[in-house]
Amino acid sequence: MAIGDANSTDNCFNALPTDILFSILEFLSPHDILRLRQVSWELFHITQERSIWIKLLQQLCSGHDIYAASFPLADLSVDELENITTAGRRFTLRMRRNSVLDQKVCPRYIHTIQSSNVDEEFENMRFLPGGRFLLTTTDENVLRLWDVGFCAHPPSQDALAFVEIPDATAIVGLRTRAAHTSPGALIIVSSTTSCAFCVHIFQISPAASAPEFTLLAPVLVLSGTEYGVIGATSRHIAVAGPVSTILWNFIDDTWVSWARTPGEFEDAVYLCNDNILILHAASPQLFIAAVPPHVPRSSSESPPLIENLDILHVFPLCRFNDKTDSLVQCVSGVTLVFHGREYGTEDQPLYIDILSDECGKALFTHFVIQRARIPSESTNTAVCSIAAVGETVTCALYHLSHSLHLEWLDRETVQSFVVAGNTLHVCVSDVGRDSSVGGTLVTPGLQLNERNVDFCSFSGRVCARVPLDDGDGFKVLVLDYVERKEDHLNVGDSG
Repeated sequence: MAIGDANSTDNCFNALPTDILFSILEFLSPHDILRLRQVSWELFHITQERSIWIKLLQQLCSGHDIYAASFPLADLSVDELENITTAGRRFTLRMRRNSVLDQKVCPRYIHTIQSSNVDEEFENMRFLPGGRFLLTTTDENVLRLWDVGFCAHPPSQDALAFVEIPDATAIVGLRTRAAHTSPGALIIVSSTTSCAFCVHIFQISPAASAPEFTLLAPVLVLSGTEYGVIGATSRHIAVAGPVSTILWNFIDDTWVSWARTPGEFEDAVYLCNDNILILHAASPQLFIAAVPPHVPRSSSESPPLIENLDILHVFPLCRFNDKTDSLVQCVSGVTLVFHGREYGTEDQPLYIDILSDECGKALFTHFVIQRARIPSESTNTAVCSIAAVGETVTCALYHLSHSLHLEWLDRETVQSFVVAGNTLHVCVSDVGRDSSVGGTLVTPGLQLNERNVDFCSFSGRVCARVPLDDGDGFKVLVLDYVERKEDHLNVGDSG
């Protein structure tokens, strides 16, 4: 339908005051607003107002755990705002279309970051949600922040900020969470020294004119190196050790620990509504306990040890729609939640997405954490209940899978990424409807079993470490899989 053909609709909209129209548009999705441009000239002009797209982008960032400060709203054109706001949906639509056509998805644009430091390793690669800022580390134990660009803005070839991790022999982990006390981001770095395991909590505002890593809490130092971070929110860190698991509240600098059986590795710990949820690596069960009282870290050299954590409930982990078929070789939940919420609500539930082996293929089973109405007898805490809501069977081989990433696009759609070998598998699942489509992303130069890869569904973007042309060193490829407005924001286009 050409613009202006529906005269009755045109007159109906023209009769509404502009402020009423603006209020109505706030309840629509970006894609619906683009469709409204076909209704009338009045709506065509109104839907190109910057204020509408700023509001839409802010709502998306809030609802999808995006680092909103990535995008300088006051400086963006309407086209740039539209590009950013609609990129995620256009990426998903492109995956659905190419799955039907059985085609691989090629990048539309490729940018390169090649540091002036020829020894730059670009390890532990991690996007800040939104796809503009990237974190990496080096063999010299330096944490760096990069601007990898957005829309037509190219990436910077120099790091925006860096900090050296003192006394470290290796950086072994990197996570991001939202900061509660500022519009910045929390960077959780785990490292080892010659005789200790350390957790550093940095805070940074990447969009500032001169971003700087600052320590948010005193460094957690644990004697020995046989530890690993198995859970993180924007308040707590869970660390598994040889004989106990330590829960550290880094905001209040308090801690507690509980004993565990040697060899029974706890693969993941979640916190929800004052409950601890524990997943064991080789057990198809989820254990639920109340969060025990913490004590100030300054009061003792080691956290108080609870010999027997009071398990309130044990939830069996089974295939969706088949409660008799237990999951095989659970290896952890992989949902990345930037804000690190510890409380779920009806409007904003918390999810656990667990990877397991299904006949040699990687299987994701999707669970929602709900707050039970009946409090437990032993505490005042309401025990969480767990419900399976769907599953995603990928084409990736389970034993080759790594660099896992999963995002809930909305309450009915999950998008998962798995690297197997040097192939990037993407699967879009319609939760609860036993429907999914999958495909692969073309990633030029990606090496076999390269683990320095990260994804951003919001921007339809991948960053990957690849060798330099002469093979002596590395560079970063920034791969964008959706086109910009000038080519692909026409209504109905699925590219």
